[in-house]
Amino acid sequence: MGNVRLGVPEKLALALRDAGGLRVFIETGTYKGGTTTWAAQHFPKVVTIEAHQPYHEKAKAAHWNFKNISWVLGNSRTELRVQLGKAHQPCLLWLDAHWCGNASYGHKIGEECPLMEELAAVTKDNYADEHAILIDDARLFEAPPPYPHDPKQWPTMVEIKRVLDGRVIVVHDDVIVAVPRRHGRIVLRWKEEGGG
Repeated sequence: MGNVRLGVPEKLALALRDAGGLRVFIETGTYKGGTTTWAAQHFPKVVTIEAHQPYHEKAKAAHWNFKNISWVLGNSRTELRVQLGKAHQPCLLWLDAHWCGNASYGHKIGEECPLMEELAAVTKDNYADEHAILIDDARLFEAPPPYPHDPKQWPTMVEIKRVLDGRVIVVHDDVIVAVPRRHGRIVLRWKEEGGG
């Protein structure tokens, strides 16, 4: 898998943006807003969805000066579908709303990992076949995350790949990459070059 890196794989994201003419970046899991603000410097429109109100408010307050960011407070299980519907075009999706740093909170509320519901929203969207999907923390789907996580709330890699069937799927540098077949060469080149 390579080293565990932090944030979106920038080189790959920009290559997919250019190849697919992607103008909208949608992120689930804002946290501190680092990926959000990076995306705002490279995409005309950025939407970030955060369910945890303290994270949402803190990130929005710290990065209020970015006018091309829509800050959405809500659960990505429902909000991603809404935001995809508003986009009306193919998007680059960075799915990172699962609780891996604050597992005890996610475990307590019974909502550790919304990934399968997020992928359901993507596959039902009008542009489903054109979205480029990047999923953070691949290691947590390759093997059940340890306590205090609840492994029953996390899908396996097999389940994820089944939903994303028909795409080029690569796991590298702790990211699951699922893109339309026509972008497969971009992903393979990125992996051969060591990611980043």
